[in-house]
Amino acid sequence: MSLFKHIYAEPARPDGVYMDTRCSNTIWDLSSFMSANSKFFAMSWQAGGGGKVVVLPLHVKGKMHHNPPGLIGHSGPVLDMLFHPFQELLLATASEDTTVKIWALPADGLEENDNTAIQTLEGHGRKVGILRYHPSAEHVLATASMDNTVKLWDIETAAAKVTIDCHKEQIFSLDWNLDGSQMCTSSKDKTIRVIDPRGNKVVAGAPGHTGAKAQKGFWAQSPHLVLSPG
Repeated sequence: MSLFKHIYAEPARPDGVYMDTRCSNTIWDLSSFMSANSKFFAMSWQAGGGGKVVVLPLHVKGKMHHNPPGLIGHSGPVLDMLFHPFQELLLATASEDTTVKIWALPADGLEENDNTAIQTLEGHGRKVGILRYHPSAEHVLATASMDNTVKLWDIETAAAKVTIDCHKEQIFSLDWNLDGSQMCTSSKDKTIRVIDPRGNKVVAGAPGHTGAKAQKGFWAQSPHLVLSPG
């Protein structure tokens, strides 16, 4: 007999959920349509004429306005977004328009559309779909693109400090280890790589999953273990 046979869920009240959200229908399964921190959540919103990201305070629940204020600086759909790990009012967004933008949010949230990012990171040759902040260096952001490169940026100066071009096919995932000394990637070539970004070299690699679908690589809570679902 199942241990869960007599367990029932109680539906949440309408005033305790986010209703009528309009998540973007531009699908790319390698990145996120949502990011959250202790104050806000951000999501890619259905909108014509480019990419729109709606940022809402966590306490604002209930039925959403059909056209809430958002970040509208990208000319193409937004594929990934990520809040800064140390500054909760900073949000990075990556787009099909090949750029990454850094946004400074008002402390109380957006009251009108904002099309002025504080930084625009330009340098990738194709759409950018993966963002990963360094776990300990405050201004370092890693990005992965369909141009098969990983770039490390100083977001204060909008400069690409390192370009890693060891991948010959599409990059499926990117992750830092706990201290930020190495990163791991997975790729369409079915290989998991461990990369030393300071030396710009691959220090380890292993065959990944043999299936045709996308596989990912993540650092476990250990300096020597990488987890790969596929």
